[in-house]
Amino acid sequence: MEPLDDRELGLLLKEWRAPDAPAAMRAPRRGWGEFWHASIQVPVPLAVVAAAVVALAIWWGMSARRMEPARVRAVTFTDFQPVERLEPKVIRSGYDNR
Repeated sequence: MEPLDDRELGLLLKEWRAPDAPAAMRAPRRGWGEFWHASIQVPVPLAVVAAAVVALAIWWGMSARRMEPARVRAVTFTDFQPVERLEPKVIRSGYDNR
């Protein structure tokens, strides 16, 4: 078979038709089916760090529940006392031109 020149290759290219796509590619999944079959690629070190952070958060949350809440004493008006010496101080910004 002798090599084809550019004209003959151009004619063959015009006649050529791409094959049809497989049925799985033509009908994409919609809704929950697409969600449940999706995948995310994550580097292993990042996955290990994320798992450690989640484990620490769970451990911290579980230990925080075991702590007894602080007891709050009721505050009444008798607990308040007047200020003995009032010395107001005016602080101006550096942008003030006065």
